[in-house]
Amino acid sequence: MKLTIKTNDKKVKSILENELLGQFSDGYWENSKNKLWKHLDNVVLTENENGLEGQDFMVKRAIKQMYNVENRELLKHIGARMTGFVAFADLLEEHSNNYELMIAIEYLSEIAWGTDGFEKRITFYKPVKVTTEMIPQLRERMSYRKDEKTKKALDLLEDYISKNEVVLDVNELRETLKKTNEVLRMALYFQSNKI
Repeated sequence: MKLTIKTNDKKVKSILENELLGQFSDGYWENSKNKLWKHLDNVVLTENENGLEGQDFMVKRAIKQMYNVENRELLKHIGARMTGFVAFADLLEEHSNNYELMIAIEYLSEIAWGTDGFEKRITFYKPVKVTTEMIPQLRERMSYRKDEKTKKALDLLEDYISKNEVVLDVNELRETLKKTNEVLRMALYFQSNKI
């Protein structure tokens, strides 16, 4: 059985591809009593169908035990970087499968929020603007990676920030996670009617 989850929302695709699929299989839910993650580790984004596809997915069980990607505990752990994946969704889609860019955005998001900044702001919903002044700190943090791909990713990120206003916003992340939950549940619902 296959599950295809279709969405044209770049932000939903970005957080699924760059964060949540990993959280399903070996992250936040790995040690939970709900072992549905074992069946989600084959789910991947498909470019030609603009969706997600998985093999041997336990659909009926999934409907009963669907993950809540809006979970506040999850946000505490990975919310900072997910705000980056949402804010940079266009760039990530344009340069899909660029692992170095994804890591750079993750680190830049943490730098932008500051020490303990995200957890404090998650309650007050104060957005954070990303600026090119943060790039030297990002380059320093990623100095252990001396390869050409990382250098290109950092240059690409700096160029993008210099030409676009980039804001990390908890409210925008929450809206995107809400849409993600709806997309996942809708796909599971339609798939269960085929069984």
